[in-house]
Amino acid sequence: MVKIIKPGKVAVVLAGRQAGKKVVVIQQRDEGTKERPYPHAIVAGVERWVSSCRGGEQDWNGTVVGMSHALATSKDVPYLDIWPALQTS
Repeated sequence: MVKIIKPGKVAVVLAGRQAGKKVVVIQQRDEGTKERPYPHAIVAGVERWVSSCRGGEQDWNGTVVGMSHALATSKDVPYLDIWPALQTS
């Protein structure tokens, strides 16, 4: 069987709180582990992007200060819950 989900590939999460978000596959575990006896992949993605300010605090020069960095996430996802994103060769 051809392995579609490989490390470094972009995939889309289909289930859970991160559903619909793009992630990058870090490591694949085809045989599973002792704690998770099903095939899964370790993925990393962005949980929350930098948000625009909604009338919050102002800087010393009058510009509105917002969130300065995105929040990253990494998790184990079963192969059934991720779908490879379209990539051109």
